[in-house]
Amino acid sequence: MENRVRNQDISRYLELHIEQGPVLELEGYQIGIPRGIVTMVVNSIVFKGESNQAGPTPMNVRKDALVAASRFNVAVRDLARQSGKELVMTVGKLNNYPNAYNVIPGKVELNLDTRSPEKSTAEEYSSMAGEIASKISDEEGVSLEFNRQWVTETTIFDEDMKKEIEKSCSDLNLKYKYLYSWPGHDAQYMNRVVPTAMIFIPSHNGRSHTREEYSSDQDLLNGYNVLKKTVEKL
Repeated sequence: MENRVRNQDISRYLELHIEQGPVLELEGYQIGIPRGIVTMVVNSIVFKGESNQAGPTPMNVRKDALVAASRFNVAVRDLARQSGKELVMTVGKLNNYPNAYNVIPGKVELNLDTRSPEKSTAEEYSSMAGEIASKISDEEGVSLEFNRQWVTETTIFDEDMKKEIEKSCSDLNLKYKYLYSWPGHDAQYMNRVVPTAMIFIPSHNGRSHTREEYSSDQDLLNGYNVLKKTVEKL
């Protein structure tokens, strides 16, 4: 991609996008100026226990993989909440086997998504999650597989372009806020090749990739006007 982009003589990349989160709307800002895109660390986790019939198996001899996975989910949520850092941790995918109402779960597969503007923080808390998973597996009598799937570097956008966006907001009398993009975007890849920046507009209730995704006409116009003025300045 790098050679193709350079051959086309693209000097800069500027992307207009909805925030995909609730911050701008909740705090009353009309435009967001992303400093960059956060680090993402994704782990795959498997708890393996023992499937047995739900009725005749006493509670004190069970090796319930779903109980272990449930404890882990709550534990990493609490870990992130209590960290005092810019950090989110999410278990967003879970496969339960054999997934029958009258059978003790023998295996659960899940993933953990850890994000922070500081790569060291994301790496640290991903490792802490692994220690938590190990402790829970020992206490519940199940085995554990905890593996790294992938990790991204924190992307920092071009400072001069961010300043031009800021000037455009001021010229248009729009209230703006610097923040990080917590989802990934095309801009993180273009940033490897040419100076890159983004402009965010509010997302109503932070909804994205759903039927409820909505930004007002005025927010759309604000974003367009900031994009237009910034391109003209550049």
